[in-house]
Amino acid sequence: LYLMGAPVWKYIDKVYAIDDYTVAFHIAKPSSILIRFVLREPIRPYRVFGEYSDRVLELLEEGKTRGDEEVQDLLAEFRNFRPEHHIGTGPFMWTGEITESEVWLRKNPEHWNARRVRFEWVKLYNGETPVVTPIVLAKEVDYATHGFPPATEKQFLEIGIKVYRSPTHFGPCLYFNHKMYPFNMTEFRQALNYAINKSENAFVSLMYSAKPIEVPTGLPLELVDMWVKPEVKARLKSYKYDPEKAEEMLKSLGFEKGADGIWVAPNGKRMEFELIFPAELADWAAAAENAAEQLTKFGIKVTLRGITFTQIYEVVISGKWELAIQSWGAGNPHCFFSFYNDFINYNYPVGLGPGIGFNLKRESGCCGSMDIEGLIYRTGEGFDSEEQREVVSTLAMVYNEQLPGIPLWERYGNNPVLEGVRVEGWPSPAHWLWKQSLYADNPVVLMLAMGLYIRPVGWKPVGVVEVPRELKGAVRVLTDEVAEFMPWILFSVSLFLLTSFIVGAALGMFIAYRRGGIMDRVLMGIAAALSATPNYLIGMLIIVFVGIQWNLYPMKLMRGAYSADVEPGFTLEFIVDVLKHLLMPFVTYVLTTFGGWMLSMKASTTSTLGEDYVTVARAKGLGDARITLYYVGRNAILPLFTSFAISIGFVFGGSTLIENIFVYKGVGWLLWSSIVGRDYPVMQGVFLVITIAVVVSNFIADILYGLIDPRVRVGKLGSSLEPLINSLKLLSTSKAGLAGFAILAFYVITAAVGPILRPLDTVPKPHKMYLPPSWEHPLGTDNEGRDILSEVVCGAGSVLYVAFLAAATTVLIATLCGSLAGFRGAY
Repeated sequence: LYLMGAPVWKYIDKVYAIDDYTVAFHIAKPSSILIRFVLREPIRPYRVFGEYSDRVLELLEEGKTRGDEEVQDLLAEFRNFRPEHHIGTGPFMWTGEITESEVWLRKNPEHWNARRVRFEWVKLYNGETPVVTPIVLAKEVDYATHGFPPATEKQFLEIGIKVYRSPTHFGPCLYFNHKMYPFNMTEFRQALNYAINKSENAFVSLMYSAKPIEVPTGLPLELVDMWVKPEVKARLKSYKYDPEKAEEMLKSLGFEKGADGIWVAPNGKRMEFELIFPAELADWAAAAENAAEQLTKFGIKVTLRGITFTQIYEVVISGKWELAIQSWGAGNPHCFFSFYNDFINYNYPVGLGPGIGFNLKRESGCCGSMDIEGLIYRTGEGFDSEEQREVVSTLAMVYNEQLPGIPLWERYGNNPVLEGVRVEGWPSPAHWLWKQSLYADNPVVLMLAMGLYIRPVGWKPVGVVEVPRELKGAVRVLTDEVAEFMPWILFSVSLFLLTSFIVGAALGMFIAYRRGGIMDRVLMGIAAALSATPNYLIGMLIIVFVGIQWNLYPMKLMRGAYSADVEPGFTLEFIVDVLKHLLMPFVTYVLTTFGGWMLSMKASTTSTLGEDYVTVARAKGLGDARITLYYVGRNAILPLFTSFAISIGFVFGGSTLIENIFVYKGVGWLLWSSIVGRDYPVMQGVFLVITIAVVVSNFIADILYGLIDPRVRVGKLGSSLEPLINSLKLLSTSKAGLAGFAILAFYVITAAVGPILRPLDTVPKPHKMYLPPSWEHPLGTDNEGRDILSEVVCGAGSVLYVAFLAAATTVLIATLCGSLAGFRGAY
C-alpha cells in the first residue's frame, strides 16, 4: 500500500502486527477518516506479498521516502510482480469459473472465520437492471442490489419476493454547467429548485425507496442530525415545491415568459437545454425524465439524451454539456466523502477537465468569503468531532444557499429478498444490519462473511458440537475458555501480586523504622497518590507517554501476550518476548497496588514495635536483624497474610481493566467481553471460578497460618457438632445472616423450579437484540435476541451444580485435614 501510494499512508507512518489478530498503526497526521480507510482495506496475504512488505519496512527504517530511487525501483519491480495463484484472504475465493454473465465463488477453507461460514458456493450475476430483472422474477436470484422500477417492485411482492430498503447515502442530483449563463446565477439555480416537485420525482422513480430532499445540505439524511448543529439546521432554507415562488424569482432577475410559455432571459436567450443521464440506470433515468417533464411544464424546455453509465462521467468532466444527472452524497458514514463528491468529484480540482465549473473560492450570503475546498479537507482533520461539526455545519449552509446542483432524492434500496428457495433465516427488515450502507457496507456481504443469520435451506452444523446454552457459563467457561486464558493469568497476575506484596511489605517496614523522616513522608505521599489512582488511568498514561509521546518503549510490546512473528514454544526467543510484553502491565499493576501493602505494613510494624516482647528482646541484647525478622516482621505480617490469601483467590479472575488496556487476553478480558456482550451465563461461570478460588485460597491460608503463628496451633478438641450448633444459633440471631440464608434459599429454589416456569429461550430473534428490560423480558435480551432471564435461571442450576460439587470436595478435604490435625493435637 505504501508503494502504491494508498490514501491511508497520508495519515500513518508505521504499521506492525502485535499478534495474530491485532495490528497497530502509528498515526502521523490525526484524521477521523483514517479509521474508515483502515477498516475498508482488504487483507493481503503475507505469503504472497511478504517479501515486498519486509523490504518496504527496511527502507522506511533507513529513512527512505517514496521519492527516493530505492523505493521507486522497488515500486517498478512490484508492478511487474504476478502471483502464481488467485489471491484470496476473504471467506470466498474465485476459482477461475467466469462467463460474461456470471461468476462462481467457492468457500475459502483457510479463512480465519471459515468455521462459521455456512455457504460452500456463491453465484454472482452480472448485468444492469433490465438484464437482471427476468432472473429475479424467475426466482433464480436470492438477493439483488439494483434499483428496480415501481412496477417491477409490485411484481416482486405479488409473487412472494420480499423487498428490503437499506440506505445508500446518495442519490441523483441535477447538476448545472456553471460556466454557462444563466446557471452561473445562484438565484436562477434556487428558482429551478422551487420549480421541481421532489416528492413526485422520488415516487415515480423508486416509490417508497426514494426520500425527497427538500432541505439540501449535501449530506445524506441520516447524517444531518448527527453532524449539523441544531441552530444551523433551523436556519437552512427549505426548497419545498413552490412554482409561484420560482416564477417570482425569475421575474425579479428580468426573465419573461414568451408566447409559447418558454422563459426568455434578459439577453433574449430562450431557456432550452439538454439533460444528459446514465441510460442503463432505470431509477436515475426515471428521475431525469420526470425532472425534464416538470421543468418543461414550468417553462424551461429540457430535452433528454441518455449516455451509457460507463462514459457519462468523462462527458461531465469535459464540460461539454448543459444539464446532467449524476450522484450527490456518498455511501460512506463520514461527511468528508459526501462533500468531496458534491463539490469536487465532478469539478475542476480533480484535474481532468472543467467539469461543472463551480468556483470553490466564492462569496456567500450566509458565510462571507469561502474556501470550500479547504473546508472540505478540514472535515476530516483531527479527532475533535465538535470542531468538525462547526466546519460541517458551515459547508451545509454554503451548499444549501449556493446549490452546485439540485439533489432530487436520497436513494434507498428496493432489494428483492427470496426466502425459502435456496436461502433461509433472513433477519427482519427492522434489524440493524439493514441500516448499513447498501453499497459501502452491504448487509448480505456482512452476513455471508461472518456466518450471521442466513443459511442454506436445511443447513445443519457439521462436525461442531454445540454446548447447550444453559451450560455455557458453568461448563464451557470452566473447561475450554479457562484452559485457554487461565495459564497466562496465573503466570502474569501471580507475578504481579507477589512482587507488589514483597515490595510493599519491605517498604512498609522500612518507613516504619524511619517514621517521621523525609523518606517516610515522600513514600507515604507517593503510595497514597498511586493507591487512589485507577489502574486503567496509569495504564493509559503509560501507553500515551512511554509508548507514543516519548518513544521509550515500543508500542508493539504493549499489546498482546507475545509478538505475532514469534513462534510459541519453550525457546529463549519466545520467553524473552513474553517477558517484554509483560513489562508494562507489570509496572501498571505494581504501581497501583504496592501502596496499599506498604501502608498496611507500616501500621502493623509500628504497632508491633511497641509490644513488650520486642522491648524484652532488645533488653536481652538480641541483634537488630534477628529482632526485625523474627520478632517484628513475623508478627507484623500476620494481618496482611489474610488479605494476601484473598488476593491469591482473585488472581484467578485476572485484572480486567489492565488486560483490556494492554490487550492481554486472560480471564479478566473474557469477563469484560461477556459484560459487553451481555452474556450472563459466561459471567456466572467466571464469578464461580473466582469464588471457588477465593474459598480454596482462604482454606489453604488457614492451614498455613499455623506455620507462621505458633499461637494458633494448639486447641481443645471438642464436640464435632458444637461449632455447627453455635453457628446456627448465631445465624438465628443475626438479621444479616437470615437475609443471606433467604437469598441462598431463593437462589436454590429458582435454579430448581425456574427452568420449568421460564424455559430456556434458545431461538435467536435478531429484530429483538439488545432490548431493554420490560414486562416481557425483565432482564432484557442478549446480542442475539434471546431472553436473558431464562438464560440466567437455567445457568443458575448449572452453576449451583458445579458449586455444590466444589463445596462437597472442599468439605471432604477439610474434614480429613481437620480430623488428622485434631488427633495429633494441633489446630
